[in-house]
Amino acid sequence: MPRVFKKSIVRYLDADNRQVPKRTPGAKKVKEKSAKWYGRVPGNPQPVPLCANKSAAQILLNELVKKAELARVGIVDPFEEYRKKPLSEHMDDFHRELHSRGNAPRYVELAVSRLRSLMAGCGFVFTDDLSASRAMDWLAQLRRRVRPREELPSGKEWFTPKETAELLGIKTA
Repeated sequence: MPRVFKKSIVRYLDADNRQVPKRTPGAKKVKEKSAKWYGRVPGNPQPVPLCANKSAAQILLNELVKKAELARVGIVDPFEEYRKKPLSEHMDDFHRELHSRGNAPRYVELAVSRLRSLMAGCGFVFTDDLSASRAMDWLAQLRRRVRPREELPSGKEWFTPKETAELLGIKTA
């Protein structure tokens, strides 16, 4: 089982305990251990920085070793890169895609703005955060905020756009 370790760090300090270059006259050599834990992953000669918590560092190292061993036999997650990418970047890509297809600019802006509102309202940041139930709850909450529709005035068959907008609780534009 791979083990975590702390690197030895050598610093040279002057009389005022400020770090100075190695060959500075009067500098004293100070050895200390790194704040982070490190580990070695098979196939990578360099130690990998993990974290300051030893047990968390051991778990991270085990995951990295597992991933390296699976990759060695050809089992990789093709979507790992995309899961790490924030949804805002995916939205920028989607915006460019819709625009490059020749869609009407008004449609592109409407679709993207609605998706951005959904992501902000539900707190979605990465693809792993996506949840249909949270989206449905957010939409239901929006519907509850809409004021109840008023009864149509009796005896009136035609309405101006302004009157219709007022009845529906929307803007005329």
